[in-house]
Amino acid sequence: MPINFIPNDPRAGHPPAAVIEAHAERPDELARYVYLGSVPEDTYPTDSDGFLFWQCREAALRAIDLWELIDGSTLTTWQNGKTLRLKHKTPGQPQLNAFYDRLSLSFFQVDAAGGDSYRSGASTDVVAHEAGHAFLDAIRPDLWGAFQAEPGAFHEAFGDCIAILVALQDEATRKVLVDQGLLRQKNFVESTAEDLSHGIAVLVDANHNAAVPRRALNTHQWVMPASLPVSGGPGVLINEVHSLGMIFSGCFYDTLTNIYQSRGVESEKGLQAAARTAGELLVAAARTAPLKPRFFQAVGNAMLIADGMRNAGVNAQAIRDGFGAHNVLLNAEQLTSPTVVLAGRPPSETVHSVRDVLTQASRRSLLEVTGDDTDQRFYGSRVQLGDQSVAAVRRRQKVSLADVASDLEGVYCYVEEDVLIGEQNGNAALLGEVETVRQSAVEAQSFVFSLHAAGQISEEAHSQAGDDTIGAVSHVVSNVGEERRLLRKRFNCRCHALPGTARAFLCT
Repeated sequence: MPINFIPNDPRAGHPPAAVIEAHAERPDELARYVYLGSVPEDTYPTDSDGFLFWQCREAALRAIDLWELIDGSTLTTWQNGKTLRLKHKTPGQPQLNAFYDRLSLSFFQVDAAGGDSYRSGASTDVVAHEAGHAFLDAIRPDLWGAFQAEPGAFHEAFGDCIAILVALQDEATRKVLVDQGLLRQKNFVESTAEDLSHGIAVLVDANHNAAVPRRALNTHQWVMPASLPVSGGPGVLINEVHSLGMIFSGCFYDTLTNIYQSRGVESEKGLQAAARTAGELLVAAARTAPLKPRFFQAVGNAMLIADGMRNAGVNAQAIRDGFGAHNVLLNAEQLTSPTVVLAGRPPSETVHSVRDVLTQASRRSLLEVTGDDTDQRFYGSRVQLGDQSVAAVRRRQKVSLADVASDLEGVYCYVEEDVLIGEQNGNAALLGEVETVRQSAVEAQSFVFSLHAAGQISEEAHSQAGDDTIGAVSHVVSNVGEERRLLRKRFNCRCHALPGTARAFLCT
């Protein structure tokens, strides 16, 4: 039977709800969703719970279709197994919220005075964004626990990019953008989650940073995240992962439109093809970009490498210009250019352990660059950059958070970075840049400070996984052995108390 479906956000304005045939269910052998509270298929009114279920389901399945298209392979498993719970309307206290926690995609509803209802599961933008977290986590689980601003912001930007690409799969959407010349003007595709942002403005604070939608068509310029304030007015760039993510989504949207315009074919089919190309390059880069504090640049350089392999570099200028417009300067060669000669032999062709990458002499030389630290560990691996397999060590460093806030006394986090190792005239050599121990600690502490300022840290006892009755924080302090450690619990939004309730939260 057919269903009613809105291909974008309910408050986006375009396109309107349409009657469509619902997606067939995915086979059991593939990655799929498990639904909570299913109802019979029908063309329910758009303000009903029946519509909400089928709208959320359709948006989530369309997101998988998009993912499989740009990844070029079938999604067979999520990060945590074959199934992911899809909660179109999570029970508990009302929240303007949505999150991904490796177990579910969870969406919420707030019924406001005057009759307005804010339902995150009714927004294709929001559902696709949360699915984007799950897709990225399936291919890059190491980003889950990254304690640096840019990897976290990239995760949020990636969700927005998936939402944009899902919207551009809709033919009516593409026709409106092309026929009305809206692609390089403020439009309903580059703007995401309009309904939840409206809820923030109405029910929390019209001057809140999240009281306007995030926009991929923006002029935000990259600066060191720690140099930014942790709060600001609507849409202002601040040191908070959702806000910072607009820098990368801006790079991506500009790249997509640059690719479209460079081909000289202004049609909805041309826009569809450009979106697919940009999406394919994004996913290829997300898979391979080395984990670095300057992760936006690492992903951009990996996009250049992917384009060179796939498309003979025809989109290189579009990518460079897209990132350069936001002060993210790209030079793919810098990723693998020797910067420091290390003592000892070059890495072995086959890497089974860190000793195959770093000899004792090489390790001592590397520590002269990074600074010695008894809480610093190295793990051997290889990083695939295009057709080049590069030896690497994953540097893992323990960082005290006592200086971040008094309630984090005795709490630690672990920050990681990929260090590429190559060969120079028969010697081991450091490729690209690497941070010192002190720089890594400062980056991690700045990131945790931004989490703390946004109220995103709690003791684990106050925020158990699967507890949907309280506002969900992104990180918890947990006991790991005899150590108190800060760990990620979920990807979600900034949360703020809903006036008149003790533990209900509003997010975007």
